[in-house]
Formats: sequence, C-alpha cells, structure tokens
Amino acid sequence: MKIILFLPNSTGHKNDSFWIKKKKRMAYAPTTLTVLSGLIPKDLNADIRIIDEGIENIDIDTWDADIVGISVLTANAPYAYKVADKLRMKGITVVLGGVHTSLLPDEAFEHADAIVIGFAEKSWPRLLNDFSLGKLGKIYKDDGWGEVFQSSSLPPLDRSLLKRKRYILPNTLVATRGCYNKCSFCVIPVFNKSKMFQRPIGCVIDEIKSLSAQNIVFLDSSPTEDIHYSKELMKAMIPLKVKWNGCATTKILNDDEWLSLAKKSGCRGLLIGFESINQMAVNDNRKKFNNVKRYEELVKKLHALKIIILGTFIFGFDQDDKSVFGEILEFVNRAKIDILHFSIATPFPNTPFYDRLKNEDRILHQNWEKYDGLHVVFKPQKMTPQQLKEGFLDLHNKAHSYRSICKRLSGRYNNLGFNLIANWGFRQYGKYMMQ
Repeated sequence: MKIILFLPNSTGHKNDSFWIKKKKRMAYAPTTLTVLSGLIPKDLNADIRIIDEGIENIDIDTWDADIVGISVLTANAPYAYKVADKLRMKGITVVLGGVHTSLLPDEAFEHADAIVIGFAEKSWPRLLNDFSLGKLGKIYKDDGWGEVFQSSSLPPLDRSLLKRKRYILPNTLVATRGCYNKCSFCVIPVFNKSKMFQRPIGCVIDEIKSLSAQNIVFLDSSPTEDIHYSKELMKAMIPLKVKWNGCATTKILNDDEWLSLAKKSGCRGLLIGFESINQMAVNDNRKKFNNVKRYEELVKKLHALKIIILGTFIFGFDQDDKSVFGEILEFVNRAKIDILHFSIATPFPNTPFYDRLKNEDRILHQNWEKYDGLHVVFKPQKMTPQQLKEGFLDLHNKAHSYRSICKRLSGRYNNLGFNLIANWGFRQYGKYMMQ
C-alpha cells in the first residue's frame, strides 16, 4: 500500500521571502504528519511519503499513491479541496482530517472518500485497516482519543520521513493537548471541548532524549493550564540541560515557582497571548485572566530570567478604533517585547466569535482562504474593513522598522542573535503581506 500524507499551504503563504540561506524555512517542523505516519499499522507494510508544502514545491500529477491523507486548516481548505478533487479524478482515495474538517465535516466530505473527525490515534489505524480490506467507511470519529494520548502506547514519531533540515526549528514535540480556557476567537475549545490531556512525563523525557538536540520546541497550545503537570515536567527536564521554547499564558505571572523552574529547565522563549491592551476587549473575548495593567510586570520578570517573549496581538475587536494601532506600537516599544506577531481578528467557523458576528449580520463572506489572520472578513464595530486592514499593515511595518527593533531589543544582549533573526523574519513577512 502506498500512502501519502500531505500538509498543504494556505494560498497566501507561498513566498520565497520566508526562506533563508541554504533553503531553510523560517518555521518549525509540524508534528501532524509524523504522528499520522507513526500510527500506520506495521502489518500493512506501507510505503509512506510525507509532503509538507511549506518547505517544498509539489506536483500532484506525479503522485503515485493508493490513498492520500490531507490535513485541512480553515485558510487552506479551498486549496486542499482542489487538490483532493484532482486526486480523486485520478482514482486515488482521499481522506481529509484536521481542524477545519472537524469544524465543518459536511463541507469537507463533499471532497473526500472518507473524513476523520477529531484526533486520529484510534480512527486513522482503523480507517487504513478498513481500506486494506476494501471496506472503507465514510466518517471516522473517536471520542476516547485522549486515552491513547495519555498512555505510554502512543507510537513514536517517525521523523526520518520529514525533511528536517529545511526548518529553522526542526526539533518539535507535544506534551499536552487541549485547553481549559474558552477564548471566544479560538478553535481549540471547540475542537477539544475545553478538555486537557497530558502524556506521561517519562514518555516526554524519552522523546526529548531521542532528539539528541540542544534546542527543542513544545507545540502545546496551552501547556501551563495544568500547572502541576507543567512543573513536574520541567523538574524532570532540568538534568537534560536542553534549551526549550513553548507557549504560556499570562497566569504564570502569579507563580514564582513556575518561573523559577522554567529558568532552571532551560526555557529560552515563550509565546504569550497578550491579544489586546484594552481590558474590556480581553474580557469580552473570555480571556479575563489577562490583566492588562500587569503586562509590563510580566515582561520584566521574564526578561530578568533571560527569557525571550514572542507577544501576540489581535486587532479588530469591538473596542478597537483607529487609535489602537498607535497605542500598541507605543506599548510594545516601551515594554520591550522581543518578538511580535500581529493578526486580524478572524471568526473561525463554529467558534463563539463567529456565531456572534453571524447573528449580528457582520460576516462579510465565507471565502475560507481569507480566514488567515491577514484579511478582514467581518464588519468591525468602530472602523471600516479598509481602515482595519490599512492600520494593521502600517503598524506591522512600523513595529518592524529598524528603529522599533532597536528600541525593543536595547539592553537585551542575551539571545540577541536569535531575536534579530526572528525580527528580520517578521520584517520580511510584512513585505509579503503588502503584495
């Protein structure tokens, strides 16, 4: 059996400016395809190929496969459907999975022979066995997927199939899944039903050792929600002497023990979802644990520990008017946030944010390829769509000007090389957004 696992690009994310010397991409290696490859039953003796379009060009006319699995996100859904339709016309069986498939299964099924809803630890192997017997079903779904994830029986990732040298951050793994929070704009609570699952700490440590790498990245969406698990994992990591990057919420400000363990375990950088500097905006989007008045206190604490901050901000909330762009620029420069990621509020299907805007007749269209955080797909409350788009682009350019970068990184000499490369990458990203 010949199997291809395909991770398509979003239509708007195909640009050579994201490549640096030696064709290495300014991105981390995804775990989606390597997890799926590890779940393929050994007795099928499958010939497996992994294709991440983010790091290589594709020509589907040359694909030789019995079955192709495609992971679909909202922004790449229209393109993924076109690929799926073309493959099916060639007589290749297509299975669609991923977040968007789970959010809109009826839509996805129009372009697939079978779909996988939710995570695939149980359903993907069962689907492949059914296919090998000529008994492929239509819909595969498991409500008990957390059981496998939390057990020691989860197959190891087969990273040998991935072109690891093409990622600037190739050593990635996942320790937890899900999130207890219910932020209205986020798909994770919808996808995971606001549940959390944790892998056995011993299994995570064994995987880190197997990487034989000094720098690793945790792709967990919200690993600090189970604070006890997070602390125990970091304690177990201290002897490994690795450097790691991951995500955290602003809740860590109130836990000095967690901050101390992060430093001791080798934390190099954290992605923090600040989202807005307007308290009403974060409250309205069910993120009340973000205390805007204490943002700078958190930044200072992390900088004192020599931890890099990648701060994320979202624009277009109902409280935002045209003044928000200047206010954010002044804040990030004053607070000296190392790396910045800006996005336009995006009402992903079936999220509370989407449902509210739809009920208020504020959704402009359902052209999913524009649901990428870079386009305005709804009517803002205090701006026109054009004002939001122009203000967003102008802010991105100003915040990544050499002047702003110098302000934000002044006095921050540790990890300076990494910070400069990251800021250069986002500066290049701005050039692409203007196209």
